[in-house]
Amino acid sequence: MPKKILLVDDEISILEAFVGLLSLEGYECDIAFDGKEALEILAKYDFDLVITNLKMPKLNGFELLEKIKMLYPELPVIILSGILSFHSIKDLKAQGAFACFEKGKTLDLNKLLAKIKGAMG
Repeated sequence: MPKKILLVDDEISILEAFVGLLSLEGYECDIAFDGKEALEILAKYDFDLVITNLKMPKLNGFELLEKIKMLYPELPVIILSGILSFHSIKDLKAQGAFACFEKGKTLDLNKLLAKIKGAMG
């Protein structure tokens, strides 16, 4: 049975790209367009990993991470955002983020895929 990943981002192009990439790697993906929708989906279905953006409407990624760690403490969360700084990465890891990656040209897909595999055992 394939591992399930919930992808959370308000940019459809990002979601489409990562669903394509992760599907090729053998993962089953569902999507949410904001943190509120992600929590609704998490309440209904089991996932092995959440990958989320930070800057989103309704419920941002910082708030989503906090709620996931309260409700599903064992569920790993990877942050994938364009607004990361040294301080935000430190804070996110202190909140329980498994890993943090910056979107854009510097994103190393091999490192991201290795962290995804590592997060799910």
